[in-house]
Amino acid sequence: STLYNVGNPEQRAHALKAENDRRRDAGEPEKLPEENYYGWLVNDKLPELKALF
Repeated sequence: STLYNVGNPEQRAHALKAENDRRRDAGEPEKLPEENYYGWLVNDKLPELKALF
């Protein structure tokens, strides 16, 4: 869901996969999806949000 928070989810997913493929081949750690404040907030508060439902 984080990819949706900053727009162009399909394009961003393909770019992230390509970047992580390159990083894996180079022995580097994978890059996490970029998130905006709302994505961070939801991820940070997920246990509390789940408890509400």
